[in-house]
Amino acid sequence: MVISLLQQGAHLLTLIIRRQTPADYPAIAALEGMPPEEVAAQAAGSPGFTGLVAVHESGRLLGRASAGFMPHATPAGDLRCLVQVVPAERRHGVGAALWHDLLEAVRPQHPAHLRANGSPHDPESVAWAQRRGFAVTQHLLYQSLDLAALDPAPWAALVAASPFTFVTFDRLRSPAGEQRLHAMYQEYLSHTPDAAESPYQPFAPWREFAFGTEGAWPEGWMVALAPDGCWAGFTMAQLPGPAVAHIYMTGVAPGFRGQGLGMSLKAAAALHARGAGIARMTTLNHVRNAPILAVNRRLGFRVEEEILRLVRPGE
Repeated sequence: MVISLLQQGAHLLTLIIRRQTPADYPAIAALEGMPPEEVAAQAAGSPGFTGLVAVHESGRLLGRASAGFMPHATPAGDLRCLVQVVPAERRHGVGAALWHDLLEAVRPQHPAHLRANGSPHDPESVAWAQRRGFAVTQHLLYQSLDLAALDPAPWAALVAASPFTFVTFDRLRSPAGEQRLHAMYQEYLSHTPDAAESPYQPFAPWREFAFGTEGAWPEGWMVALAPDGCWAGFTMAQLPGPAVAHIYMTGVAPGFRGQGLGMSLKAAAALHARGAGIARMTTLNHVRNAPILAVNRRLGFRVEEEILRLVRPGE
């Protein structure tokens, strides 16, 4: 337990920083805008998780700091961090105190890098992170498509007119098929604006990421087959929540790019998801990935959030 005295206007604020407990979950959920059960799942499901809360001596939550390894979402050895303070308590040193104690708590884990998310619409928070050694490495767009409102007719016509055949990956899955998809995934990833942030992943951890994570949905992945049977493109998706599909990769193989395949491939994936009862499709793309952003706009995706990836060396 750490107790600090912070100047808050003309008053002294008694700040207590301690490890979070299940009793804190409702207040944390309200602060971070998530259900309490998601707070619990985060604590239980993130390896090396550390959660700290800053509370007033009365017990009122003032802020929270957390960190955990996310092996399927960040490079190996990197910790994803978050510091959030109740808006009325900002600029009084609560965040700085939480950050200091979080660094001390994670230092024994020797993380390669510390990572956080920011927003271009919150420059004050981004500047706060930059003063603590973080640098912006990516600018991403989180987008969503209302599948329930999607008119399937024009997209079904587009898919039917394509010279490619679109099949779900579960129909092609085999040990060799998994290896083939891994090779296509890594080749395409190396040519995206995210490449520097997404180093090569060997087959075994990639396979665990693709098939072993909660919400894995190979029945919803789409593979485009050329007339000669060659694998020309793919989509990969997961189910992060009820009736929601998240497309985390859409790729077209060399030799098939520039032919409009990305559009018909993503349309086929959307139609399949809609037919499977999925009401909403989401995706995350770098702002410099112009081809896929154009595909998304044409299909009807709308930008919901802009995200800045912030990275600094580990402790």
